[in-house]
Amino acid sequence: PIVVEPASLLIPLGETRTLSVKAYVPGEVKADISDGAVIKADPTVKTGSLVVEGLALGEAAITIQCAGHEVSVPVSVRKYAASVSGTAKASVTGYNPPASLLVRAVRDVIRSAVTVEPGAVVKKIDIPTSFNVPAPGRSSQVTVTVEADGPACIPAKLPAQVEIENRPVKKVESANIWFSNEPETVRRFQVLFTGKLSPAEESTRLLYHHYNDMPQTMGFVIDVINPSDQPAELHVIEGVAEPMADVVIVGYVAGRDFLKSHEANVGRIITLPPGTRRALVSQSVPHPKTASGIMEFRQISGEPLIMRLIAKPEEQRLAEDIPDVDLPLAGFDPERITLSDGVFPRPMKSVEATYTVGKQWAFIRMGKNPIKHDTLDKTLYGFGITYDANITLENPTEQEQVVEVLFEATAGPAAGVFLLDGKYVEVKRLGPPEERKIGEFKLRPGQTRKTTIRTIPLSGSAYPATIIIRAAK
Repeated sequence: PIVVEPASLLIPLGETRTLSVKAYVPGEVKADISDGAVIKADPTVKTGSLVVEGLALGEAAITIQCAGHEVSVPVSVRKYAASVSGTAKASVTGYNPPASLLVRAVRDVIRSAVTVEPGAVVKKIDIPTSFNVPAPGRSSQVTVTVEADGPACIPAKLPAQVEIENRPVKKVESANIWFSNEPETVRRFQVLFTGKLSPAEESTRLLYHHYNDMPQTMGFVIDVINPSDQPAELHVIEGVAEPMADVVIVGYVAGRDFLKSHEANVGRIITLPPGTRRALVSQSVPHPKTASGIMEFRQISGEPLIMRLIAKPEEQRLAEDIPDVDLPLAGFDPERITLSDGVFPRPMKSVEATYTVGKQWAFIRMGKNPIKHDTLDKTLYGFGITYDANITLENPTEQEQVVEVLFEATAGPAAGVFLLDGKYVEVKRLGPPEERKIGEFKLRPGQTRKTTIRTIPLSGSAYPATIIIRAAK
């Protein structure tokens, strides 16, 4: 006699849902509500439908009655698992930042605009892979879809707006380099390196290269910690390789990505809330693979931040180190940390070379002259150091001459990444005494010209290696 659809109602708090009611017997159709504090509806059903409003969280029932017949409909009022408020703001830097960096920057901030209910979790974040890339000093908008679910909640699929700001942060020089390579071969879970940052005009470079020699998978984590009661901002430039078994190629990938990003000042700016930490890198490193990377940090504001590199059990990493999420500080005491001593000043070397056609070739040895520690009897031979070669080419002859620039693997297998007059060139792998041409120049009769080469000796490669300048054969 009475048909009510749907057979039950799930109503978001503060919203309404409609029941379709059809009575096939004559008479007035009425609705009886079991709990008026939870739901509200007109007691008289009109035009075959009934609008029900959720007033408070809880369970109730609506009984539809007509001519002695009745149908009961259970009603549940719940909250959505998540809600979105405002527009999140992501900050990047540099010219033409790649889509992969914009995705990370968006993922880094999207949760700040999403509020989840107790017990609920964000299940999925869909970020577009194509962006309007903002130029320095400008912004663009992107819409992200966030899905969340949780017990006693209504699953939520919500659009969220993110503003991507390209902040015009000045490119700065590196004051020092953190060298995380002791131990290079990791045989137990441990803290590999600990450093402290503070707001400064200069940046700090980090080079790490760690081989997993344990029989089980190693969780590798780089986290930054803000133990203070004030927020802090950190500019990060990254060259992070996925772990690989080939130690030369893993160092080459890290160096390639870093050199390109560093030259264009391409990075992201992370805001760390007080009393939180952030996993910048969280990787699974099976045996016998190597984690390798070059990164650069400049703290822009806030109290001093602490950076750690940790080798930990893989299951612990998966549970504790979700990347790009504000994580709690569980039992962390900044007064008990021990800073690592692998800190070396000014990771930059400038060399001069002249090649005159018809005379001896010019040779530039990379990784031969070390950087010395400020206070300890320790040295760093080349790895992660920026080499700037300023080269003068001379052609005193009366004919046009071609001069070539080559990279030679001198001491063992080596890869190389170069900026030759600002143009990127790479050599993936050579074995001694192999050499590979990375550039050439035509010199008119009597011409003298200047050229520059920038390179970074790479983890996993053997040094010294050599740049050779000679007349083309």
